Amino acid sequence: MVGNAVGMLISGHDALLDANRRGLAGFLKDEYVRYDVVDVTFLRPDVAIAHKTARATTADGTLIDTEPAMVALYVLVEQNGQWWTAARQNTLVPSAG
Repeated sequence: MVGNAVGMLISGHDALLDANRRGLAGFLKDEYVRYDVVDVTFLRPDVAIAHKTARATTADGTLIDTEPAMVALYVLVEQNGQWWTAARQNTLVPSAG
Protein backbone atom coordinates (compact mmCIF):
# COMPACT_ATOMS: atom_id res chain seq x y z
CA MET A 1 0.00 0.00 0.00
CA VAL A 2 1.32 3.41 -0.95
CA GLY A 3 0.02 6.79 0.16
CA ASN A 4 1.31 9.34 -2.32
CA ALA A 5 2.02 13.01 -1.75
CA VAL A 6 -1.47 14.11 -2.85
CA GLY A 7 -3.27 11.70 -0.53
CA MET A 8 -4.11 8.99 -3.05
CA LEU A 9 -3.83 5.38 -1.86
CA ILE A 10 -2.46 2.86 -4.33
CA SER A 11 -2.62 -0.85 -3.59
CA GLY A 12 -1.03 -3.74 -5.43
CA HIS A 13 2.07 -4.17 -7.56
CA ASP A 14 0.40 -3.64 -10.94
CA ALA A 15 -1.45 -0.47 -9.87
CA LEU A 16 1.70 1.00 -8.32
CA LEU A 17 3.82 0.14 -11.36
CA ASP A 18 1.23 1.75 -13.66
CA ALA A 19 1.02 4.92 -11.52
CA ASN A 20 4.83 5.22 -11.43
CA ARG A 21 5.17 4.71 -15.18
CA ARG A 22 2.49 7.33 -15.91
CA GLY A 23 4.02 9.82 -13.48
CA LEU A 24 7.57 9.38 -14.76
CA ALA A 25 6.43 9.71 -18.39
CA GLY A 26 4.14 12.65 -17.56
CA PHE A 27 4.36 15.37 -14.91
CA LEU A 28 7.64 14.04 -13.45
CA LYS A 29 9.37 13.55 -16.81
CA ASP A 30 11.84 16.43 -16.50
CA GLU A 31 12.01 16.58 -12.71
CA TYR A 32 15.11 15.70 -10.70
CA VAL A 33 15.36 15.00 -7.00
CA ARG A 34 17.82 14.16 -4.27
CA TYR A 35 16.70 11.64 -1.65
CA ASP A 36 18.38 11.40 1.74
CA VAL A 37 17.69 8.63 4.25
CA VAL A 38 17.52 10.44 7.58
CA ASP A 39 16.60 7.63 9.96
CA VAL A 40 16.17 3.86 10.10
CA THR A 41 14.65 2.16 13.14
CA PHE A 42 14.57 -1.61 13.46
CA LEU A 43 11.38 -2.78 15.14
CA ARG A 44 12.81 -6.29 15.04
CA PRO A 45 15.65 -7.82 12.97
CA ASP A 46 13.43 -8.34 9.91
CA VAL A 47 11.21 -5.23 10.13
CA ALA A 48 12.35 -1.60 9.92
CA ILE A 49 10.87 1.82 9.40
CA ALA A 50 12.85 4.37 7.44
CA HIS A 51 12.39 8.09 6.87
CA LYS A 52 13.73 9.88 3.83
CA THR A 53 13.58 13.46 2.62
CA ALA A 54 13.39 14.76 -0.93
CA ARG A 55 14.65 18.00 -2.42
CA ALA A 56 14.38 19.16 -6.02
CA THR A 57 17.61 19.47 -8.00
CA THR A 58 18.72 20.54 -11.44
CA ALA A 59 19.66 17.87 -13.99
CA ASP A 60 23.29 18.05 -12.82
CA GLY A 61 22.32 17.56 -9.15
CA THR A 62 22.53 21.13 -7.89
CA LEU A 63 20.00 21.60 -5.10
CA ILE A 64 17.04 23.86 -5.84
CA ASP A 65 15.25 23.34 -2.53
CA THR A 66 17.20 24.38 0.57
CA GLU A 67 14.79 22.47 2.82
CA PRO A 68 13.04 19.15 2.11
CA ALA A 69 9.95 19.45 -0.08
CA MET A 70 8.74 15.98 0.88
CA VAL A 71 9.25 13.43 3.63
CA ALA A 72 8.46 9.74 3.33
CA LEU A 73 8.00 6.86 5.73
CA TYR A 74 8.76 3.32 4.58
CA VAL A 75 7.87 0.05 6.29
CA LEU A 76 10.54 -2.46 5.23
CA VAL A 77 10.40 -6.23 5.69
CA GLU A 78 13.24 -8.69 5.16
CA GLN A 79 12.36 -12.02 3.59
CA ASN A 80 14.83 -14.66 2.43
CA GLY A 81 17.76 -12.23 2.59
CA GLN A 82 16.01 -9.48 0.60
CA TRP A 83 14.40 -6.27 1.87
CA TRP A 84 10.96 -5.34 0.54
CA THR A 85 8.83 -2.23 0.91
CA ALA A 86 5.60 -3.27 2.63
CA ALA A 87 4.15 0.26 2.78
CA ARG A 88 5.13 3.84 2.01
CA GLN A 89 3.65 7.24 2.84
CA ASN A 90 4.85 10.41 1.14
CA THR A 91 3.99 13.80 2.62
CA LEU A 92 4.59 17.16 0.97
CA VAL A 93 6.19 19.78 3.21
CA PRO A 94 4.56 23.21 2.88
CA SER A 95 7.02 25.88 1.77
CA ALA A 96 7.82 28.59 4.30
CA GLY A 97 7.50 31.32 1.67
